[in-house]
Amino acid sequence: RLPLVEAAAEGHTDAVLLLVDRGAEIDGADEDGWTALLLAAEAGHLLTVRALLEWGADPAVTTDFDWTVLMAAAYSGRAGLDLNARDVDGWTALWAAAYDGRRRVVELLADAGADFELPDSDGATPLMAAAAEGHEDVVQLLIERGADPLAESEGGTALGFAAVLGHGEVVTLLTAAIGPEHPQAAEALLLASVAGEVDAVEALLEAGVDPDRTQDDVAPLMAAAAKGQDDVVDLLLAAGADPSLRDEDDWTAADFADAGGHLWLASRLARAEKEWTARNVTARGS
Repeated sequence: RLPLVEAAAEGHTDAVLLLVDRGAEIDGADEDGWTALLLAAEAGHLLTVRALLEWGADPAVTTDFDWTVLMAAAYSGRAGLDLNARDVDGWTALWAAAYDGRRRVVELLADAGADFELPDSDGATPLMAAAAEGHEDVVQLLIERGADPLAESEGGTALGFAAVLGHGEVVTLLTAAIGPEHPQAAEALLLASVAGEVDAVEALLEAGVDPDRTQDDVAPLMAAAAKGQDDVVDLLLAAGADPSLRDEDDWTAADFADAGGHLWLASRLARAEKEWTARNVTARGS
């Protein structure tokens, strides 16, 4: 091991400064990529860390397996770090790592005791951040660690964010976590239908979410029809959605499509409604 690295690991600050002054490479690393700064941080030698930084050590340096200075100090539980410190937006280090999709960092911070449920200033949790960005591996990790998939923020839920942004694989994970019968799953299907997010709609339907379950008297087929989302309409009809359903104003999906100016889709839904009604009359007659 390099003399500078060895001195830093032991917290011998005077020796560290002497070696640097005599030309030792301040960011020189051992065979595993550990520099003087990384080892001083891991061992909790604050004076040595401060001295190295003042003399120009690179704070962004990492080991061969991508440990940062913060991770080294956090994982050892030393240096008096506040792992749950927040910035002006309420982001913690773990929240930021979840948002960026840095699974290993999230894992290490959680192992070191960081709170993986702390929300930002808008009430969004790290799980919501990861879901909104489509980071499937981080979502999986947080669920395994016990993060609440049903938590709600001012903007919505983890499943709702994933659905409206079209992250189908994340939608599958979260729907499995909360169950397809949960109201949040029905809400997610409605949101994805409005947004025209085919992958999310398909994932929700495959997970067993009822295509006819309404939210505020609006069915997913009605919502998709109103926005002219042809592909979503196809998926919903194929999944058995009822085109004859009516809201409190006696409107069907065809009426919503017509009101939205989607005349071809309105005509198609009107035909689907007639066929559906005829099939049911025949079924009752037999």
